[in-house]
Amino acid sequence: MAAPVVTQPKIEPKAEPDDGAADAAAALLAVNRRRRSIRRWVAIATLPLTLAISDGMVVNVGDQTLVVPLANVVESLRPEPHEVQGLGASRSMINVRGRFIPVISLAHSVGAAQAVSDPREAVLIVVETEGAGRAALMVDAICDQRQVVIKSLDTHYRSVEGVAGATILGDGRVALIIDVDGLVSRSLSSASSAAMAEAA
Repeated sequence: MAAPVVTQPKIEPKAEPDDGAADAAAALLAVNRRRRSIRRWVAIATLPLTLAISDGMVVNVGDQTLVVPLANVVESLRPEPHEVQGLGASRSMINVRGRFIPVISLAHSVGAAQAVSDPREAVLIVVETEGAGRAALMVDAICDQRQVVIKSLDTHYRSVEGVAGATILGDGRVALIIDVDGLVSRSLSSASSAAMAEAA
């Protein structure tokens, strides 16, 4: 009887790793890591900074569009001719339910051209200030009421007296946001100085 033949399994030599493939894999891993790092950096870098948002009344004054903060607005009105009283050469007062308040031309304050100059033909926005009481801001027309994002002029340009900042409207126009307290205080102070000069 023939002895059984025992065959040994053939053992293949272990293949050496391909250095090129290993380098490519390592490079790909590094790229993926860099991509994840960049994505994390971009996500952090594109987070919006804290923005100041305010409710404002968008108005037309001559060739300019301005925003009056609603926090200062009491009411808006078109005065009757008999409600407006002249005071001196260039000042006016308006009688609002028995209370006389000064009329301030926004066109004069911000240097707008081609604006309505007669309070009897304008829209008056009655505002409340902290230090100067009430005043009526004279504008050509009220366009809209909306929330606006306030951009500081100190950062992008320079500080402007009577202006709190600027905003970009939906149609791409830039509108100045009025600093009501500062503008009214400055205008009334200038009017008082002019009145004293006239009296002298």
